[in-house]
Order: sequence, then C-alpha cells, then structure tokens
Amino acid sequence: MTVIVEGEWGMQGRAKPLSDEKRMRIQAERLFGRPITGWALYHHPHAWQPPTDVYETEQAFAILVEVPGMQAGDFTVGLADNLLTISGVRPSPASRGICHQMEIQYGEFRTDVYLAAAIDAEAISAEYRDGFLSVTVPKARPHRIQVAANPHGRAAGDPPLTARDPGASES
Repeated sequence: MTVIVEGEWGMQGRAKPLSDEKRMRIQAERLFGRPITGWALYHHPHAWQPPTDVYETEQAFAILVEVPGMQAGDFTVGLADNLLTISGVRPSPASRGICHQMEIQYGEFRTDVYLAAAIDAEAISAEYRDGFLSVTVPKARPHRIQVAANPHGRAAGDPPLTARDPGASES
C-alpha cells in the first residue's frame, strides 16, 4: 500500500508541519487520484527511502538511487500500473561498540516512482555500479494502426445499404 507521509520529523523526533506548497500538492493528488507532476516519489513509514533522482527525456525516464554497500542481486525492481518500485535490505554491520553517532541507514528500504507516461515495460534495464542503482525506463513509442479501406464503404457482412428519404423522420 502506498502511503504519503504528512509530516517531516525534526531533530528531537517531533513532527514539523508541512509547507503550504507540500500540503496543497498532497491534497491535489488525493483529489485527482494521481500525482500532479510527471512523476512522484512515495514514502513508506516502515522502510527508509534512499536518495533518489528522477529525470525525464523524450525517450525515457532515468532513475538514480544512491545505496552504497550493496550488490546488484540485493535489489528488487518491479513495475505495476506505471508505479516503479525499488526495494531491498541493507544489512547492519556487526556491532562495533558503543555508538556515539549514527547517520547511515540500514534495514529495509523502498522507493516508489510514479511514471506518468506510457512505458515500454519489456525494455526496462537496471545497473548497479559504485553505490548507485541506475534504472532506465524507456517510453513506449506511439504506433499507427493501419486502417484498411473497404471498396464499398461498409464492413463485410453488413446488410445492404438502402436509400433513405432525407425529409423522413427516424422513429
């Protein structure tokens, strides 16, 4: 389930109020049932969210996630209804004694990116290198459907056309 966090946490663990801009964006997304931009990031309260950048070109979306200390096989990348989900678990190192400062996040992480364009799901690619997971999501190419002309102007199997009196009313 996707949850949008409605508060940000300050240094002492107290919630800070959202900015008016963020509050309006969240309300608009709830009203319309979708993100109001071309993409959106969602937050999950049980998992930490790694720094994530999303870029869009004419041909594709490029998602860059910073998660050092992982292996390529440690990630799960999935797509459902234009929602790209990147998740995994970064294991905590063995205890090294008394902790005086802890800023590096460990455990389950997840980031969801809503892509507001038709995409080519079969051509998605991902690569992990130097602490960054790079996911490329190509946009679907529009294709034209050839419409065949019927020499008689009607579909095969239709009843024969009859002449109608333009002045007659239809019943």
